[in-house]
Amino acid sequence: MNEESIAWKLAQVAMKAGQPNDAILYIKQALKTKTDLTKEEIDFFAHTYKKAINSPRNALVAMDNQLQLQSPDVLKAIEEHRAVLIEEITNICQDILNIIDSTLIPTTSNGKCIIYLNKLKGDYYRYLAEYASSKEIQEGHASRAKTCYEAALLSVNDEMVVSDPLNLGLILNYAVFQYEILNLHDDAIDKLDTAFNEAIRFLEELPEDQYNEAAIMLQLMRDNLSLWKEQRAEEIKIETSK
Repeated sequence: MNEESIAWKLAQVAMKAGQPNDAILYIKQALKTKTDLTKEEIDFFAHTYKKAINSPRNALVAMDNQLQLQSPDVLKAIEEHRAVLIEEITNICQDILNIIDSTLIPTTSNGKCIIYLNKLKGDYYRYLAEYASSKEIQEGHASRAKTCYEAALLSVNDEMVVSDPLNLGLILNYAVFQYEILNLHDDAIDKLDTAFNEAIRFLEELPEDQYNEAAIMLQLMRDNLSLWKEQRAEEIKIETSK
């Protein structure tokens, strides 16, 4: 077994042990000798970084939910810890974006993989926009996320059915970006609603290995639509009562 194969195996072991940051180090080691990854390797690469960034992102959500319950002294300590978590998120985002731009996209020939990598770039610029330190920086990250998502959407061709899990995940995440970052609530709801209704019609056309993943994506889309429509109804109610 060569060094590259050993590095991938060690990355898999690290992930099974719940150590995504260690897995990332092994992936980087593997990328020193092979950069034209298979779809499975790209999926594992993406999964590893998602696990790595979920920890600080989830911690920030939990922390922010407690802010109003704390005394001024505790709030100061929380803000200091928030800064550490935001720095961790920023570093992870910059790391994966650098690898995608400098290593993966230039050596990837598979069209669907390029779409997926552009979607990933949109996701991580979105994460950067979530916790940007200023409006100007947030707008910069949001602009880059929009460019990446739209590049991925433009690359989707007629050969990919609308219910393809890659297409559904791309549309879902772009709609989340529109709703949460750009505050284009109606656009996000319309886009997701249209995609959901179209995908339902073609779900049965998918091969078995894609069906379950598509079904999960459709459920996520349904959940988001339900929440967003409820929130939008409240917004309209407040606006009309003024």
